[in-house]
Amino acid sequence: MSWRALVCAAAKVFLSRVATADVVKRKLSVAICSISLLAAVSPAPAAAVTILDTINGVSFNTPGSFSYGIDSRQGQAVQFSSAIAATITDITAYLRCTGNCDPVTLGIMADASGVPSDSFLFSQTVAVSNSGPVVLNSLSWSIAASSVYWLAAIPSSTTTSAGWQFTDSFTGLGNRSSGLGAGTWTTAPDFDAVMASISGTTAAAAVPVPAALPLFASGLGVMGLLGWRRKRKAALAA
Repeated sequence: MSWRALVCAAAKVFLSRVATADVVKRKLSVAICSISLLAAVSPAPAAAVTILDTINGVSFNTPGSFSYGIDSRQGQAVQFSSAIAATITDITAYLRCTGNCDPVTLGIMADASGVPSDSFLFSQTVAVSNSGPVVLNSLSWSIAASSVYWLAAIPSSTTTSAGWQFTDSFTGLGNRSSGLGAGTWTTAPDFDAVMASISGTTAAAAVPVPAALPLFASGLGVMGLLGWRRKRKAALAA
């Protein structure tokens, strides 16, 4: 028997002792059972979470900074994962123009035996410039718990000449041997990682059973008080 069934059974027994009219018993029993069910399944508010941050407070286009190329010869990626299921809502990537400022395709790839799968699960074509990083907002990209993914950028044309600023604060780089068409990804775990941040929200979780029990107990207390007062008035009237 589930805990909700036990709650409803206990409510019926309790009300049979404190309520006088059958219609009152039925209404109160239904009310308490409904409240216990709602308390069990009410979702908790989604919580904001940082999924990846290799930026580490460094400014975009810091003087003297370097970048890995994104052009007809190669693409770049950085690996990440989340311990719990989440929805990606915002991405910041330190992509910049190093020549011809044609767009870049930025998005999420699944992991394929330690390297990017070379197929986007989610992506957007973005413009790059030297005035600021690429920022994507209001996304709704869902990722699974404990799964490995890659934030990847590849050129959108043969003339794209962009770069992805990197940092020596983190290591682990995914490099694509061909920027266009089918490419072969390799990893360089000792190389500096490209700079990006990913944030989102965790999936809403059900309120645990113990959180509903105080509500049930307080409901029984109120019902008991009302029943006692009703019986007392009936006794005085007699």
